[in-house]
Amino acid sequence: MTKAYLTLLFLLSLLFAGFARPVRVEGNDRFIVIVNPVRISSYTKNPLESLKSEYKVIRGKSLPATWLLTFDVLNNPKMISLVKEMNKKQELGIFFEVTPTFAREANVEYHNTGFWHHASSVFLSGYTQEERKLLIDKVFAKFKETFGYYPFSVGSWWTDSYSLTYMKDKYGIAANLVCSDQYSTDGYQIWGQPWQVPYYPSKYHSGIFASNSEVKLDVVNLQWAARDPLNGYYSSLFSIQDYLVSGKKLDTAYFEKLVRLYTDQGKNEFGQITVGLEADLDPEGYEKEFKKQMSLVSNLGNSEGLNVVTMKNFAEWYREKYPDLSPSSYLEAEDFLGSGVKAVWSQSPEFRLFYTIDPATKEITVRDLRFYNADLEEPYYYSPNRSFNLSINIPSVIDEINFG
Repeated sequence: MTKAYLTLLFLLSLLFAGFARPVRVEGNDRFIVIVNPVRISSYTKNPLESLKSEYKVIRGKSLPATWLLTFDVLNNPKMISLVKEMNKKQELGIFFEVTPTFAREANVEYHNTGFWHHASSVFLSGYTQEERKLLIDKVFAKFKETFGYYPFSVGSWWTDSYSLTYMKDKYGIAANLVCSDQYSTDGYQIWGQPWQVPYYPSKYHSGIFASNSEVKLDVVNLQWAARDPLNGYYSSLFSIQDYLVSGKKLDTAYFEKLVRLYTDQGKNEFGQITVGLEADLDPEGYEKEFKKQMSLVSNLGNSEGLNVVTMKNFAEWYREKYPDLSPSSYLEAEDFLGSGVKAVWSQSPEFRLFYTIDPATKEITVRDLRFYNADLEEPYYYSPNRSFNLSINIPSVIDEINFG
C-alpha cells in the first residue's frame, strides 16, 4: 500500500469513530430562512401578478422573507411600487442575473447565446473582472437609488468569489444565496460544496469552506433547494424544491421531513434550512403547494419555536456566533424513500465526507470525500466562462458520481 492510501485509511477510521463530530450545545438555535428570488424572464406571463400572489401567501401567514430582486425588476416601476408596499418583516436584496437591459445600462457587451439561461450569458462569471465590477456597481447604484440604502443580502445560482469579495469590500454585503450541490441540472454543475450547511467561503473559491482566516470571506453562504441527504446526491429532484416532479409521488410530507431533518440540531450546535420559491411562476401556483409549505413553516415557528428569519437575520446571528471559521457538522438520516439505508455526512472547514450504512450487512461504503485546500481557486476567478454550461467541480479523493 502507498503512504497516501494508508494515510487515507487512518483518517477515515478517525472520522468513523466520531473524531469530527461536533458537540451539541443546548438551546433553540433552529432556523428556517425564507428566500424568494424575483425576476422577469421570457416565460413569466405576468411578473407583477406572480409577485402579488407569492407575497399574499407570505403576508397571510405573517412570515418574514428575503426578496432578491434582479436589475430588470428594479427597473420596473409597477413591481417596485408593490415591493415598497411590503411590510417591515420583509428584507430586500439583489439577485444577479445578467440580461440585455442590465448589460447595456452597465456599458457591458451582453453575451447573446440565443438563450438567456446559458451560463456565459446570465452569470457574472461569464464576464471579465472589469465587466463584473461594472455590472455590480450599476445594480447596487440602482438599488440605492430606489430604496435609499445598499442591500445586506445578494444571491444567484452561482456568484463567483471575485465578485463576492468585491461586493463585500465595497458595499458591505454579508449574506449570499447559492444553489445547493447538483451534478447536472439546467446546464449548471455545482459539485463538492459543503453539504446543505451555511458556511464562510474562501475568497478564492465560493464553493468551499474557508479553511483558515487568511482565505476567509466574511460572507455567509446559504444554500437554495436543500437536497435529500441520500437520494439528493444522485438527483437534484429530491429536494425541497422539486420533489413534486421526482417521479416518486412525493408531497408536502416529504418537504416537512427535509425541513425537520436540517433544522434539528441533532449533534450540532444549530440547525438551518433555506426555503422559498422563485416569484415568476403562474400566479395561481402559489395558492397550491407553496401555500402548504408556508403553512407548515408558520406552524413550526408558532408551535415548536423554530426561528423563521430573513437572510440578514440569520447571517447576523451566524457571524456573531462564529466570528472565526464555520463549525463542524454531522448529519445522519435513514432513507426517506424507505430502503433503510442510512446516509451520514461529516464535515468541517477541512473536508466533507459522505458514507452510507447498509441495514442488512452493516457495511459502510464511502461515497464522497473531498479536502478543502486553502489554495484552491475556482475556474472562473480570473478568466470568464465562455461555455453555455457552468462547471464547478471541486477536486475529490472519492466521488461516486464522477468515478463510479
